[in-house]
Amino acid sequence: MVVQQEEESAALAESLGEGKGIILRNYGLLTVGGTVDEAAYLFLLIEKSCKIQLAADAASSTSREKMYIDDEAARFIYENTSDPESLFAEFQGYLQWESAISHDGYKAL
Repeated sequence: MVVQQEEESAALAESLGEGKGIILRNYGLLTVGGTVDEAAYLFLLIEKSCKIQLAADAASSTSREKMYIDDEAARFIYENTSDPESLFAEFQGYLQWESAISHDGYKAL
């Protein structure tokens, strides 16, 4: 996404706040990070989370009860997996996979 006006960039920054990702209506996901790897991995995580949420919502529409994790478990997971170093490290496997299937073609970009 390319922001062409200062007002747009200010609105995006305000919406993002202290967060690292948002869903933009009619555009999709936007993530930020201290490195490209961090932002890219966050993008993949949010995309996967959205797919899981849609599947869970579809399953629950068939009268199955939704199950939620408690706040303490969610906080523990967040605190132990969301630091920049972990996000960078986790993305390296995806980057290696992309390199392998593209025969290092991504380097030519």
